Amino acid sequence: MTDNTDAVPTVQKGERIIPSTVNGELLRRLDDKVQPVKQLDWRDAAPGLAKMSDVMIDTETLGTTPGSAILSVGAVMFGMDGLGATFYAPIRLSSCTDVGLTIDPATVEWWMRQSDEARAAAFPTDAMALGTVLSCLREWLLEQSAKYPWCHGATFDVPLLDAAYRACGIPAPWEFWSVRDTRTLYDLAGVKVDRRGGTHHHALDDAVNQAEAAALALRILHVNKAVAEVLQ
Repeated sequence: MTDNTDAVPTVQKGERIIPSTVNGELLRRLDDKVQPVKQLDWRDAAPGLAKMSDVMIDTETLGTTPGSAILSVGAVMFGMDGLGATFYAPIRLSSCTDVGLTIDPATVEWWMRQSDEARAAAFPTDAMALGTVLSCLREWLLEQSAKYPWCHGATFDVPLLDAAYRACGIPAPWEFWSVRDTRTLYDLAGVKVDRRGGTHHHALDDAVNQAEAAALALRILHVNKAVAEVLQ
């Protein structure tokens, strides 16, 4: 997170997000507007732990445009209070090409330059068929009552999944108007994704790191809105 004491809130002992520049009187007036922030650990979270309607989705692929083969999908439910249930599945490459999804040679070369851990996750021996994974993802999102799919850039993960769903003849589990973009959110809140947790370019690890940053950004914007309302 960028250090901007004019606007960026700080975390006080994991209990509450408060602005660092307001006085005590204003903080007391904010008490009824800013709710305590729960510290949830995604590794221990169970489905239904918190009422969440946002889901962070990340894919690892063999191309950057819709119609490209997808190697794995990771997803995690999240909200301003923290993270919840997770989904992860690797996909068998042949099942992608069987339905017409394509492989970009430049992306294959890019994968060869990634870490051993990332490549092992992207090309496992126990991967499942694309149609099976997409059906399972759809059912999981419906079980979680997910309304708003987020991806790191509005033109990547969800559009590639949309194309894969069409190729398999399976309805996508979201409406086009419900898709959300992390980059816009991060810019508005002044936060950055911390990629140090897990393996970069592992679909679930990336989804978790992005969701943690998104949850922080939502808390920051929530506080900024509360401050603006009090100052009116």
